Amino acid sequence: MTEKQTPLDMLEHWEATFPNQIYLRQSTGSEWIEYSWASVANRVRRLATYIQKKDLPTGSNIVIWSGNSADWIVADLAIMMAGHVTVPIYPAQDLETAQYILEHCEAKVLFVGAFECADRLSDILPEGISIIAMRGASVPCSESLQQIVEKTEPSDEFPSRKWEDVATIIYSSGTSGNPKGVVHTFQSISETGPLIAKTYKRVHCQDAGDSRERIISYLPLAHAAERALVEITSLYLNSSVSISAGLEYFADEVRSVRPTFFGAVPRIWFKFREGVEAALKSMNKTIETEEDRNLVRQMLGLDATISTITGSAPISPEVHKWYAEIGLPLRESYSLTETFSHGSYWDHDAPCSPGCVGRAAEGVELKLDETNQILLKSPSLMKGYYKDEAATADSINDGWFATGDLGRLDEDGNLWIVGRVGSVFKSGKGKFIHPERLEHELQKDPWVEQVMVGGRGQAQPIALISLAESIRETSDENIVAHFTETRDTLNKILPPYERIGVVLVVRDIWDAENGILTPTLKIRRAVLEKKYASQIPNEASGIIIKGTGDN
Repeated sequence: MTEKQTPLDMLEHWEATFPNQIYLRQSTGSEWIEYSWASVANRVRRLATYIQKKDLPTGSNIVIWSGNSADWIVADLAIMMAGHVTVPIYPAQDLETAQYILEHCEAKVLFVGAFECADRLSDILPEGISIIAMRGASVPCSESLQQIVEKTEPSDEFPSRKWEDVATIIYSSGTSGNPKGVVHTFQSISETGPLIAKTYKRVHCQDAGDSRERIISYLPLAHAAERALVEITSLYLNSSVSISAGLEYFADEVRSVRPTFFGAVPRIWFKFREGVEAALKSMNKTIETEEDRNLVRQMLGLDATISTITGSAPISPEVHKWYAEIGLPLRESYSLTETFSHGSYWDHDAPCSPGCVGRAAEGVELKLDETNQILLKSPSLMKGYYKDEAATADSINDGWFATGDLGRLDEDGNLWIVGRVGSVFKSGKGKFIHPERLEHELQKDPWVEQVMVGGRGQAQPIALISLAESIRETSDENIVAHFTETRDTLNKILPPYERIGVVLVVRDIWDAENGILTPTLKIRRAVLEKKYASQIPNEASGIIIKGTGDN
């Protein structure tokens, strides 16, 4: 192989080198359907031929709206091979935003699988768009991907994809307003794969033995992180990728795959811990010996995991500590869609300090501007925002990308995320509040699953807390006593203007389905504040409890 290998070059390389080696494994919930490198490449070529025969203008935008499947990866590679651009939509995306994306990118073709708004798809379809069914599709389609690959002969007559060609447009999940279309070229996605492999010390296998890295794909491939860490990197490392059939089967699938690399967002690490602790309690067992710790790793399916990663949001120090104690230290990372999920990473051998996202990753330069905003420079950086030259010019200056995040660098050069430029607010006393610092402290409480600090214009900051699932049936009296102590203990170490006044504790679940979280599980602050605004008197101090479904 030579330098500047695109994902398509890598697919052809492994097809020629290890044609019979398994690349993709699709879970049905009861069994695994396996596809070799030769089989995947053949399906990609057949589908690319079909797309090319549509005679679309070169570089047309083709949308994938689906949960994860082997078909998702095949469609993505086929779109690239045919000379076009992949535009993914999150499977949990709301209908209004999905309609905006379809119209804004002027989609010519739509691949559909399983997604949450499938029953209302006809309400938003642009006129003339053709729809192709993938695995899990429940909407009427003219043809399916499977039918296409069965009837279409593969061709080798495809355009050469140049380094500067656009490969994908990824619309940011958007905590407010319409999402921006992040444009990535073949350079940015192709350079990311090898750089991520070096940064995270991923396993590169050049033989047909059992030493290959095993990955399980379950977070949305529509997200830059899953696309980069799983799909793209697997093509550079010769990794096998096992694709989950969904939440119902996930725990058993992880134990079956025993991944060597595993990444998750904080909420998943939290849920994993809750599940194990409940199981240990029912077994009347505690974690004391190395044998106990190995049992827990086996229960999780992570006993063969060499590298773990957590990102997307801060993680509770208590969760950090628990995983370190069972021999699975979580390494925090920081990145953005605009850098194709390549930024900074805790690469030290010592356990990760909770809240620290380490040093600049391989190939990345990092610095702070005069306001302590984090600036990044990387070969993985986007070309710009689609149809938005003004936003592109505002965010990229001399090759440096202004992230919108605030940070600090410690004496060892490690980056700590302080907050978001747009999340800082002014209290009714005229003081600026950085909510992330307070949220980080509150997340140390094991009774807290999710937390958001707000209170713009209020006398004191307020804390909105979603209870951990295991605590939701606890009596109101105990909850009031617990969070009174938590708040008062925290307030003792805070300056007067930062002290928490009201703590609103809810038994509701915050997720993407009810619009409180983005499809990438980030809190929509404005949505959450609006939902509970009427519950919080301005001058009050105390603990307020809301039951499930209360208005």
